[in-house]
Amino acid sequence: MWSWRDRLGDAHLALPGGFVIAMLAMLCTTSDTSDGQLLLVLPGLVMLAAVGLPTLRRGGANAFDWFSLLLYSIAAILIWFAWFTKMTGAPAGFARSLARLTPGATYEFRWIPFVFGIAATVAWLAVVRWRIVSHPKVLWRSVVLASGGLILAWTLTSTLFLETIDYSRTYRDVSTSLVGALNAARDEALRGRRGRIEPSSKSDAKSDARGDARGDAMRAASPGGSCVATDGLGLAQRASFAWFDGIRFSRVDDDGHNVDECDYLLRQDLARTPRDEGLPGGRWKLLWEGRRPADRDERFRLFRKLGAATTRGASDAIDRNDGRDAKRDPTAVPVTPTVDPVDAQPSAPAPASRKPGDPARRTR
Repeated sequence: MWSWRDRLGDAHLALPGGFVIAMLAMLCTTSDTSDGQLLLVLPGLVMLAAVGLPTLRRGGANAFDWFSLLLYSIAAILIWFAWFTKMTGAPAGFARSLARLTPGATYEFRWIPFVFGIAATVAWLAVVRWRIVSHPKVLWRSVVLASGGLILAWTLTSTLFLETIDYSRTYRDVSTSLVGALNAARDEALRGRRGRIEPSSKSDAKSDARGDARGDAMRAASPGGSCVATDGLGLAQRASFAWFDGIRFSRVDDDGHNVDECDYLLRQDLARTPRDEGLPGGRWKLLWEGRRPADRDERFRLFRKLGAATTRGASDAIDRNDGRDAKRDPTAVPVTPTVDPVDAQPSAPAPASRKPGDPARRTR
């Protein structure tokens, strides 16, 4: 920008510069402070950086090239070394460190990711040779190694470690375990209802059968037969549970309050820093607790309401920071509800017996 300071009004500077200023102004006024919002500034900054290529001196371009060459070459070597350790278990110390990141994961050699990784590495070596030996005179020669190295690192990570990332980040197993708890709670409620009311005639038996059919249809439409209110559940987790198993959550208004009256409440917080807010007033029973195997601090807890408890109007339904920075009011005195103990052992963490590369279990 300083090199072009006499021509700031030109379109190639004014348009991206105005875009960056507008995005920064929006970030200063928005209530959403997540890191993802900062990505809105990147397109304008990239366009402004491209304008600076003609002004880059030869010494600066060479230093940039050598830095990119060393950085991305070392990164590629480390990625290949980590992949070799993951597949063979040698050296043992480094393999144990990798296993702690994805406990319970097992891996198989797959040809397609391996071939793509080899092709990306060979392409990187060809680009390096072209840049160093040929000394091209093209305008974009100063960024070819940086962009090529970034593509190399991204390609190796997304091919050699795709199954590892999928295993550690997916909510499929957590969602399956949660649905199992919802369906078990519904079946228990139906058994209790049948035990209290015995059919006295054939017509009553037929009505009971029709009621079971309606219950089965409701269970097929929504696991557990009722909606699930949320407390601090991140938007990403809410969308994942709805996508994997069709869990129907309570609607949420603009202020983050649950709108619908639900039989269950799903709370997300951290094990080391649990949420201070109490549950909505009334009696609650803890049904289930779970987390992803690779995330030791994450925690989901499912409660079922008993008696006069209500979920309508419960605040902080959605935590837009994915449950890791819950909103807290230091002046508020939380209501301490009655929570019944769990009947069975919690099902946390989620099952980790599947192979992370199984296509049938991959995150969509």
